[in-house]
Amino acid sequence: PYTISLTVSTYLSTAFFENTEMATVVVSPLPAPGITGENLVSSNEVGVVYTTEPGMSNYQWSVNGGTITAGGGTTDNTATVQWSVAGDGYVYVNYENAGGCDASTATEYYVEIRDKITVKDDIWNDATTWDPPGIPTDIQDITIVHTVNVANSASCSNMNIETGGEVLVNPGKALTVKGTLTNNVGPSALVIQSDATGTGSLIHITDGVNATVRQYLTADAWHYVSSP
Repeated sequence: PYTISLTVSTYLSTAFFENTEMATVVVSPLPAPGITGENLVSSNEVGVVYTTEPGMSNYQWSVNGGTITAGGGTTDNTATVQWSVAGDGYVYVNYENAGGCDASTATEYYVEIRDKITVKDDIWNDATTWDPPGIPTDIQDITIVHTVNVANSASCSNMNIETGGEVLVNPGKALTVKGTLTNNVGPSALVIQSDATGTGSLIHITDGVNATVRQYLTADAWHYVSSP
């Protein structure tokens, strides 16, 4: 704290008056808003919440590389973000504290946005199969570099199968690729399986994709067979 004095002097034709008052002034530091939340996210990931200190006023939120979908108003100490394509993302926040002061610049919080990539051989619908963790959604791009079994129906946006990658669509299950499907390994890396319970399904819109399609046939019967 600082102590200041104020002296008031009054001059009259016949007298001089002087009065001094003392006051204590406390100079508080400017606020330094903090931000907590995920700093590694998947491309097009939704519902990611970022939080700063509660109980302040005039919150000012903004993001680069994504869109605020909830919160983020002047009375909100949280903001919910949908991130965009792979790259760099940033969350910014500033606010006024109880003394009516705000930071000289908004706090910047860096977020790495990645396409999902496999990290182990496992089933598709296991969140730990992927980095960043989480089961892909139909708006997320993925890269396959391990053996992945589609044991439950699944979907994604763009899918790339690279060296070491293999996708096995189990009998009776469906894999939908809404964007571009790229198989850089060969027919053995994308297999549609079949058994007595049914045949797997691959739904996509890309021409010329190499794949292996199996068809279960019962014995001692005639079957019509054609290309898938």
